[in-house]
Amino acid sequence: MTRDIQRMSRSKATLRDYATKNSKFLVWAIENYEGLKDLGAHEFMCEDWVKRVILYDENRRVTEVKNILANIDPINRSGLEGILRLDRLDFSAWSYFLTSIRRKNKNGGESYLKNYGNFKSALRFLFRSVGVTLPPWFDTHAKELVTALRRVSAQERGEDAGESHQVGKCSLPFPLYCAMAHELLRDGLWSAHFIHVYSWNLSARASTTCALRLSHFAWDNDCMKIYIPTQKNDQDGGKQGQYPHHVYANPNIPYICPLLSLAIFLATTERADSDGNAFFDEQAAYARHSKQMVAWKEKNVEMLRAYGLEPSDIGTHSNRKGSSTFVTSGVTDGPSIVAMCNRAGWDTGKVLSTYLRYEAAGDQYIGRIVAGLSPSSGTKFAQLPPHFLPGVDLVVLNQLLKVAFGNFTRRPLVQPVLEHCLATLLFHEAFLLHELGQGNPLRFIPLWHDPSREHLKEFLTCDGNEDRCGNGITATGIPMNVHILSSCTSTAKSIEKLKDNLPKVVLQCLEERDVDCGNITSASIRNIFQEMIQPLMTAVTESIEGGGQRLCVHPLQEPNMLGLTRLPAAPLHIPTKISVKAAFVSYSSGQTPWKRLTNAMVDKKDRVLLADLKFLMEHIERELVKKKAWNGEVPIDPSYATKLFDLAKEHVPTKTKHGRTLMWRSACLYLRKQCKARAQEHQDGNSSPLPPS
Repeated sequence: MTRDIQRMSRSKATLRDYATKNSKFLVWAIENYEGLKDLGAHEFMCEDWVKRVILYDENRRVTEVKNILANIDPINRSGLEGILRLDRLDFSAWSYFLTSIRRKNKNGGESYLKNYGNFKSALRFLFRSVGVTLPPWFDTHAKELVTALRRVSAQERGEDAGESHQVGKCSLPFPLYCAMAHELLRDGLWSAHFIHVYSWNLSARASTTCALRLSHFAWDNDCMKIYIPTQKNDQDGGKQGQYPHHVYANPNIPYICPLLSLAIFLATTERADSDGNAFFDEQAAYARHSKQMVAWKEKNVEMLRAYGLEPSDIGTHSNRKGSSTFVTSGVTDGPSIVAMCNRAGWDTGKVLSTYLRYEAAGDQYIGRIVAGLSPSSGTKFAQLPPHFLPGVDLVVLNQLLKVAFGNFTRRPLVQPVLEHCLATLLFHEAFLLHELGQGNPLRFIPLWHDPSREHLKEFLTCDGNEDRCGNGITATGIPMNVHILSSCTSTAKSIEKLKDNLPKVVLQCLEERDVDCGNITSASIRNIFQEMIQPLMTAVTESIEGGGQRLCVHPLQEPNMLGLTRLPAAPLHIPTKISVKAAFVSYSSGQTPWKRLTNAMVDKKDRVLLADLKFLMEHIERELVKKKAWNGEVPIDPSYATKLFDLAKEHVPTKTKHGRTLMWRSACLYLRKQCKARAQEHQDGNSSPLPPS
């Protein structure tokens, strides 16, 4: 156990790389033992061991060397007795090895390596593991040799037109990142999509993303906070492990939304442990992700070449490079370079790291940019995540959380994260069920088969209006230029509205001024005629009520119906926030019954509302005519209109399934859906003919 702890001074990936590099050197030395013996550079290997191993085939020889290196005891400084004598290693043997190794280039030939420094670091680690002092040539001749080989390699790449000058993998462009995310989501590769999206948003290595656990996630206001305990350049977590990475949702582009990616992953992935914490096994997940990305690149070669890339140019590390490049150079008004260094875990030097410390505001700004929210988009940059309004049924909410996320709900500290994940799934239900195709496995998760989710949808919003939300959610990480742009946009909209109303306001002011001066205007003539006609209307009404000639009404109707209607002096506005009952009373009674309204009498913007209103009211009127309770004449007395509505309310929706009063517009939409469904059934021959609407 102590030996295992001692080995943790290096990461597992680093130890594997060191073992690979040192095994290549030792296998080369075994195969070239006779040549080293002629040069007098063979004494660092025991001859008996070499004679035994040289008889093995190539695979067994490599396995033998790797087992020897793995069994080195760094505590007792032992494990190489009778095998190697590192204190006798000569510079000539190691220099011959470095100058002899080659790699295959794209043209099928051989070229120098792009980096020789890893071999030097691996040899240094081998010396320290067995407690042997580094030879004098290591920091002088070996260093000069590595530098010279790097220059030769760079010169060789410059002379070869078909060889890339790029060292390492290329950075991933943002459009290609989006395209890859869309393809991975559509193909149902949930873990690959999760690692792909979070490696970009965290500016982290894929191995770091694979080590994430649910306990690393927390929720704060409008974003997730993810704590990364250790990284490759922060093995003990002392530099950046205590500072969270802020990750934001992007409801505008679902397939790159980190919150949706997490929600899909939790809803579709089997739990890696019983307490619902680990997402997956770190090493197995990284190896699986690497294979999935290789397969994806081979499948989408044409897409990569459209961006000027070959499959070998990008890898799992391209997300980290692309994210950092996009934040610092992909936008013209990006955050400070210090904030980006803190997020990526790069060392800024002793002085700068002492005085330029981490702050949440800079990291929040970066979190919005890497999420795909453009600072130049104005109010869209301040987009809030999908969330539930106050008043939602908590029993239904907790039940759906268990249905959607299973064992992950056992951790109460991440309850807010899971609630926002559920809200995101419901918000993007149409995209997930229709955009991704009929055969996508995501269509068959238990959540979509639970009818109680419809209740939660009524309380679902992305609105940032605190008066409506009532939960104090505000947008964070917003720079001042976005606030200014939002204010300018709001001012422009107000000016557009004022442009339409300004002539009416000015005309009204001028007419009022003319009336005050004694001039005759159209408004003054209209008022005079209304004052003259009003007594006549009153007299006619009294004559009808006094036993004069009555209008033709149904015997059940009360005798207080008016035959005259006052036309509106200005276009009417039809309200939508009234019940079906109140709408019917206004439709059939009053000085201007809504039944007699035409498109010319209402505001242009309300003509669609007028059509919906008449559709609903005519449905009620047909039911009353069938019952011979009303012949459709208007206006009638409001109290009598109320009684008529009580006779017909069973034929029209007036309440929601939760018992709340239904507004007339919602009742109209519901009635249209019913009529459409009946028409479809009639067309299929499964129902009776639909009554005329």
